[in-house]
Amino acid sequence: MGCDLHTDEFLAGSSGDRALTVHRYAGRVIGWPADRIRGAGHCCRLSQMDASELADTASSLKDAGIHVIALPATNLYLQVGDGTQGLHERGIAPLTALRDHGVAVAAGGDNIRDPFNPTGRGDPLETASLLVTAAHQTPEQAIDLVTVDARAALGLPPAGPVPGQTADLLCIRAPDTPGHPTAATFLAAAPADRTVISGGHLAAQTTLTTHLPDLRPVG
Repeated sequence: MGCDLHTDEFLAGSSGDRALTVHRYAGRVIGWPADRIRGAGHCCRLSQMDASELADTASSLKDAGIHVIALPATNLYLQVGDGTQGLHERGIAPLTALRDHGVAVAAGGDNIRDPFNPTGRGDPLETASLLVTAAHQTPEQAIDLVTVDARAALGLPPAGPVPGQTADLLCIRAPDTPGHPTAATFLAAAPADRTVISGGHLAAQTTLTTHLPDLRPVG
């Protein structure tokens, strides 16, 4: 058990008199047992901090063991704005700076086809791609944020095709690209062929079939 809160989901220019709450959150959970999860979703306001303020905030988050969970699809839709209110910043938690300060970070998608994210579909590869484009993460970091780091933020044991780890897997077909597949090629192709394994058992499977016309010369 533990606590996962939507935290400071606003930007400096739209905050008005709203006080930063993440410090109070950290103060409340700093003495919790190590196995009790504590997550802070969104944290858009952190992207507006100068280096000194962010360093102080990151120290509080690290000491409290709080996982900062970026939600790029929702934050880009709600916080960036269309320019009519002078908001042009990207309202995504500063993942690289937080990581550099030793804060545990993760990412996900918290809205699926609702008023806050009309096109949300809960696709981890889509979220990872957004993290590369909008949060300047490497493809490898982006995949870790929605897999290994996301499980840690939820208090789940490590999973993977490794002896002793939980058999919770999303298996995707290697993209048809030259050379050895990389994190970048997987994210770019986002293959539709996927198999979901939960606890070692097949949970779902999607297979894409492509038909190409016969373009051989006639006659």
